[in-house]
Amino acid sequence: MGRAAIFLGESIALLAIVLATIFVRIPQVDGISMAPTIPSGAIVVTESLSALLSPPRRGEIVAFTLDLSRRETYIKRVVALPGDRIGIDNGAVFVNGVRIHEPFVRFHDSRSMPTIVVPPGKLFVLGDDRAHSEDSRFFGAIAESHVIGRAWWILWPLSHFGPL
Repeated sequence: MGRAAIFLGESIALLAIVLATIFVRIPQVDGISMAPTIPSGAIVVTESLSALLSPPRRGEIVAFTLDLSRRETYIKRVVALPGDRIGIDNGAVFVNGVRIHEPFVRFHDSRSMPTIVVPPGKLFVLGDDRAHSEDSRFFGAIAESHVIGRAWWILWPLSHFGPL
């Protein structure tokens, strides 16, 4: 292998490390609001590059902050996008008048919420354990600009190791 190939390999490795340092975070989840998908104490890999390139989609799990000055990170599932109408009737979630299929929700609750329209630039997020989640039902829709990144892999516990 020539010196140019070695230099290229080292440059690519260094670039990968720099990009990972900038765009990857590994928060530990505190609480059961995303159970059973993400258990309390789980260590989750989030990446922010894709959030810069495209807005979150319905069903994705995102990391965000409510207050950019506090840096407290939340992880929830995107349920409704800007302009969507969302309502909850006895625990059933309706987006644009259609009940959404949520196989990841095992811990339902029976609360209801009147239909609202998600404002421009905002996302409506819910935890998978609806009975134990403080989410957009409590703090309102979140600003898309407050999304830190997409959660995409559980590192710990090993029983949940793998992609989200």
